[in-house]
Amino acid sequence: MEGKRKNHRRNIVAVSMVKNEMDIIESFVRHTLGFTDLMIIADHQSTDRTRDILGQLQAEGLPIVIETIYTARYAQAEVTTRLMHEAADVYDADLILPLDADEFIVPRGGHPSARSSTLCQSISRGRSIGGSICQLLTQA
Repeated sequence: MEGKRKNHRRNIVAVSMVKNEMDIIESFVRHTLGFTDLMIIADHQSTDRTRDILGQLQAEGLPIVIETIYTARYAQAEVTTRLMHEAADVYDADLILPLDADEFIVPRGGHPSARSSTLCQSISRGRSIGGSICQLLTQA
């Protein structure tokens, strides 16, 4: 079992709740998939082309799960928590990144396509929980 864990590629999943983000959604998705394995995106009844753009990206074969939120209120905390549970329980995420569509993670001095070790170095700066999570991710 220990040997199997050493060969396990870390599974990084980003979760987002979006609404009317057509101006930035494609760039956000392509950038974020440069360092994650999957994105779970909940669209909160966008009235612009956000949903269409997400569908086109998914049709290209990008690893995106698109969900629609039908509630009248914008319940971001509840939806994000549910998406994080889904990422862990359904998609076996080792690291879950809750991101807004205008948040672009770039490791300090690194390339945007960095994987878990560089990402963890950026996350753990100044945060004890980030360091703990990253220790789990980078154990060999």
